[in-house]
Amino acid sequence: MFYILSNSAFKYYYGDFIGLCYDNDKIPDIKPGDVLEMMCPDCNHENCGNDYRNFNFVEDINYKFNNHIFRCDDLDTSKSENNFLFSGCSVTFGMGIPYNKTWPYQVNNHFKGESLFNIGLPAGSFKSIIFDVYAYIRKYGKPKAVFILFPPLLRQPVIRNGKLSTVPYYRNDHIEREGMLKVLNYETMIFEFSRLVQMLEEYLDALNVPFLWGTYEPGFDKLLSDLKLSDNYISMFGSQKAFEYADSIAKSERTDYWLKSRDGHPPVIEHTIFAKVFIDKYGA
Repeated sequence: MFYILSNSAFKYYYGDFIGLCYDNDKIPDIKPGDVLEMMCPDCNHENCGNDYRNFNFVEDINYKFNNHIFRCDDLDTSKSENNFLFSGCSVTFGMGIPYNKTWPYQVNNHFKGESLFNIGLPAGSFKSIIFDVYAYIRKYGKPKAVFILFPPLLRQPVIRNGKLSTVPYYRNDHIEREGMLKVLNYETMIFEFSRLVQMLEEYLDALNVPFLWGTYEPGFDKLLSDLKLSDNYISMFGSQKAFEYADSIAKSERTDYWLKSRDGHPPVIEHTIFAKVFIDKYGA
């Protein structure tokens, strides 16, 4: 006998996007419209302390949240089909750099997007990223195209104490790392990752929505490049043209976070490279 459970049967579920359910003591209770000066939920930086006084920075960085607690424009069903959708983790969210220097903003600005719809969230796993793209389309309709930058595989959503949270098993200091790696080895995870990405590709292809994806993690990038899983995959590290473009940016136009972000995430130069790779591939 099969039982079909409604969403209300799961205590951990309280919205359309599972990425919004991340659980971390460092994150304050965020409400739509909030503007935070600091937020470093996936931080393993000894000198961070989630306190802006621990940083020496010049430019103002804040995190303004929209109607669904994303760092972008308010999600709107009337605008989805004519705008792009971006998804990922804290890198796509733009942790530690100005909003207008994030790779989604740069890509969207290049193609003159009317609105920026970026559902990337700190601590996102490849599962939450993929599932949230489905959730977005289910609720807001299909976008003009989808761009995703994936994190390392060793990050998994789990249910504990009746609540959904993301566990960073890639961190050496995590108490459950040794035990979980006996199950979550790279062979099993790459199989799961490849199948979930393939399902999303087939879904978006049926909707006639272009889809491009990659990863910011060099080791994962090399593995994916060797496997050749998909024509939609593009290497963030294989484009000399993108590196030369970033290097050509005038020093007067570079942010103070050009070579180092505020909290240890990729700096603006890397976001500029990521954006250029996506722009060139999509515009080809």
